[in-house]
Amino acid sequence: MFKEYDCENCGASLTFEPEAQALKCNYCGSSKIIEYDEKGGKERSIFTAIKPKGWDPDFTSSRCGNCGNTINSFKFSQECGFCGSSLVQEIPTNPDAIRPESIVPFKVKKEYALNIFDSWKSKKWFKSKKILFKSINGIYLPYYQFFVYVDTFFAYSYNLNDQDSVGNQLKETVSNFTRTQHTNYIEPASSIGKKKIFGIIDSYDVWPSITYRPEILSGWGAGEMEIELSDAWEKVKVKIMEREREMCYKSSGWHKPMIDIQVRGVNYKIVLLPIWVINFTYKDRPYLFICNGQNKKYASNL
Repeated sequence: MFKEYDCENCGASLTFEPEAQALKCNYCGSSKIIEYDEKGGKERSIFTAIKPKGWDPDFTSSRCGNCGNTINSFKFSQECGFCGSSLVQEIPTNPDAIRPESIVPFKVKKEYALNIFDSWKSKKWFKSKKILFKSINGIYLPYYQFFVYVDTFFAYSYNLNDQDSVGNQLKETVSNFTRTQHTNYIEPASSIGKKKIFGIIDSYDVWPSITYRPEILSGWGAGEMEIELSDAWEKVKVKIMEREREMCYKSSGWHKPMIDIQVRGVNYKIVLLPIWVINFTYKDRPYLFICNGQNKKYASNL
């Protein structure tokens, strides 16, 4: 899946620049325009679709001996993109890895991410002098994006200020049916994406995604897919059910409605989402500062 694309002028590796829609050489400045499909990849049925598996023969995977995470890229990295450790080892690529359908390219440049880090650091006035920058890496994390139709029916009764001819309390019954398509539910497909710090910044807009092509990952790394599709769907299903129930209660004026929720036509695709990972130390202890590569939202575990 990942290939190394070399500059025709100087031989250096090229990096995909989303704004220019081109592969760009960071040494001599030359570029190569590439075309890509803006439809964002094909949706697949969670139950019946054949899942395309396997990476390109030139794909390289490296596992960190410190944090245990795996980085996939077209070029072996001597440093872990997540924790900055040099205890990395090249490992065989996972032949069962599900191939992504789409990718949301970086909008936030490295310089902006560093500025956001410096601004955050300056606000830690009593700590800033002991916060030492170590490294920054642009990484794509895999997520499942789900497309779901939900049929929701609810009904409730309330007392009227009236009685019938024999003195019984009169009641009014209200019912409602809605069919909603949910398309923006995402769930991490990697173990590191499930960590609390990453959950703080995972408010991505996945609709600007484009169909995946190997060239788009030139110069970047991608996290390993480790979470089963079925497990991710169960978590999203719980979120959808909770949201629908809450809407039913609000619509009923917080009466106790009878609720029936049916989920239909569940499709998914795998989308790679951009994140800047900054490693730094404070009092000689390692910490992370991460920045959403699309909307600049950030978080740190310090």
